[in-house]
Amino acid sequence: MHRLITALILTCLCTTPTLAANYTLTIDGKAYDLDLDREAVLRLSEKQELRVTLSQKAIINFTTEHISFDHPGNLAPARTDLGDGVFQTMLASPRGTLVMIQEFTTLDPSPFIDLMLSELTKEELQSGYKVTNSLTTQKLASGEILSGKLSVSTSAEDEYTRQVLSYAGKESGVLVVTQIEAASTAEDKAMIETFWKTLKVSFE
Repeated sequence: MHRLITALILTCLCTTPTLAANYTLTIDGKAYDLDLDREAVLRLSEKQELRVTLSQKAIINFTTEHISFDHPGNLAPARTDLGDGVFQTMLASPRGTLVMIQEFTTLDPSPFIDLMLSELTKEELQSGYKVTNSLTTQKLASGEILSGKLSVSTSAEDEYTRQVLSYAGKESGVLVVTQIEAASTAEDKAMIETFWKTLKVSFE
């Protein structure tokens, strides 16, 4: 399990999801190519044509069997089956602001909080960052309380804030990681705020 945790951390630090540029709209069995936010003229017949524009909502929802949250429409969560009953969903901005959720269907993930935090801050400690960890909780709108660690890594140039928290059901649960730099944009800060305001978890 330690090897699995390390592998997924490397994945989350190195991967940024992208959106496909092209879309297809099918009307009465005929396909039309569309691009986001660009008007297209669809000729349905010699006498009929439509002007259409495909737009992405500013905020959209992502839902699985156990979790649900809202996120910016220009970012796409990446979901991966890691095996052994573990599913990972990752959302990352171009600046490196990160939300990572691991759903555990066969065990309580709470014991992995310290291991995850250690892996996330290991290189910073080796580079001379000051890392301060403290206990923290996060209450969801639906009433569930996630508990774990708040970590702040600081150097002369940078400051990163991370949360690693868990919520457990019966032999199942979720591990949540957020990461943001102090100098992040307002959009990145809003991404984290929206995530916490809308996150729902469902484990019996």
